[in-house]
Amino acid sequence: ITGIKGGDNSSYVLPYEWLLQHYMNAKDDANVQKYDALGKKLFPHVDYFYAVMPDYYNGKKDYAATFAAYNDMVTQFPDSVSYRFNYANDIFGYIYNGDEGVTVTNKDSLMKVMGEQLEKAHSLDPNDVLTNWLYAQYYYNQGVDARDSASKVKDAAAKKTLTDKATDMFTKALPFGQSGLTALENNGYKKTDRSHYKSIVDLMERIYQSLNQNDKVKEFDAMYDAADKKFVN
Repeated sequence: ITGIKGGDNSSYVLPYEWLLQHYMNAKDDANVQKYDALGKKLFPHVDYFYAVMPDYYNGKKDYAATFAAYNDMVTQFPDSVSYRFNYANDIFGYIYNGDEGVTVTNKDSLMKVMGEQLEKAHSLDPNDVLTNWLYAQYYYNQGVDARDSASKVKDAAAKKTLTDKATDMFTKALPFGQSGLTALENNGYKKTDRSHYKSIVDLMERIYQSLNQNDKVKEFDAMYDAADKKFVN
């Protein structure tokens, strides 16, 4: 039942949302999948049936299903910056901040997906603070990975290749971090933006430290210290 032909049928979606939420709370996977699929079929333009599933599977620590749900969501709503950011952010958390004991076996493929989602989100809104922040972190962490790998190899050529890759990744991170800071500064130094600002400044300081640019390290260290007085509106 989806409503009356030609009428305003927006309220008819609510029972399906309630049923889905009920079975998610009950952890009844069979009925969760049943009513999620039914909701998507009957109301394909309602994002609820897509948006709730990544969190549901993530809560069950079913990471394959989580990322499959994200993929369905961004496929159905390709122009959503927030959905693409959330997809990339959850991949980042899984790879770098995962629960103790979790083994990431598909890091390379997930890193590729994360990069694709960030690229698309950035193309949709180049000034989005969170996207720029995560994009900078994405490159910075790859730089750290390459640097750590370089420290473990003895072959000079291999070490140089990895060291060069690290430098390249750190350098690629910088413009995204700077874009995030510029967007926050242009927003009028609001107090609610202060924690994001300080986090990006801290990241920029670490990037420049990794590039051995001590003058920039001092500059961003001073920016960090000054943020509490600057973001007061």
